Amino acid sequence: MVAIVIVRACGLGDRDRTVAEMLGGMDDLVATGRVPRAVQDVAIHDAQLTRISRARALSAGIRASLALALTGAGSVAVVLIGFPAVRAGRLDPALFAVIVLLPLALGDAVRSVCSSPRWGR
Repeated sequence: MVAIVIVRACGLGDRDRTVAEMLGGMDDLVATGRVPRAVQDVAIHDAQLTRISRARALSAGIRASLALALTGAGSVAVVLIGFPAVRAGRLDPALFAVIVLLPLALGDAVRSVCSSPRWGR
């Protein structure tokens, strides 16, 4: 049932149904000269799927880039703030290393949660 919903949401159902109808009724299409129109219908559905795929890819790329930039900026900020404290002896270097790596670990955790199949339900 989930696969059917995903197929319909992605627009795959229209294209696949058009192809199935075209192949199932190929004799009638050839006899009536409607093959070019059927091929055009498949091309239209394919173009729609291409637009949907490109939009999703762009969205995913922007999200990944933003997450990476924010994670890196967080680590750099921690280094800039914490390094003077390490040099002054107010912060243990081992603790500083853990604090610097914390934004990276949190970024990985958030990305794995957001990419899980249950996200968005």
